[in-house]
Amino acid sequence: PATDVWERVRNGELARSLPIRALFMLRTVASRQAGDTSTIRIDSLRSSPEQPGFQVLADEPPCEVAVGGIGKVWRLDIPFVHVEEERSFAAFKEPDFIKVAWAIRVRPRGADRSHVEIEVRVAATDQAAWRKFRRYFRVIGPFSRFIRHSLLRALAREAAAGHFSTPRAA
Repeated sequence: PATDVWERVRNGELARSLPIRALFMLRTVASRQAGDTSTIRIDSLRSSPEQPGFQVLADEPPCEVAVGGIGKVWRLDIPFVHVEEERSFAAFKEPDFIKVAWAIRVRPRGADRSHVEIEVRVAATDQAAWRKFRRYFRVIGPFSRFIRHSLLRALAREAAAGHFSTPRAA
């Protein structure tokens, strides 16, 4: 059921598989955000002025959650920019940055079935940033797709097995 899937998506562990955790660790090894990547949950994505990064921009339970971040993602140690909320994220225009947002949507398909989709959007604040991002994405793109597909496959396996081991958020 969509409510069970939503609970897993919204509060569950996103990176249960070793390959996904390894990819996250590789990407954050030089970053200020490096640390424990064994537990990655949507609520742990919190940007602050002291530690800018990804954060929840929109949360519409039980259907959709959107996360975003602004940074120079092509750098090994990503300089992120903190913004307070969705409007500030959308309005940000400082040159040489990329805005990345992803949404996870859960739609009911009858009483006991669901449709889950992940949408990723990227916007550059100028042409120079767009060129840098395109070069970067030629390398990272296959890994990004692997992560998204792995998340969806794991979710489908758990749902088919009829067991979501999702801890509730505190």
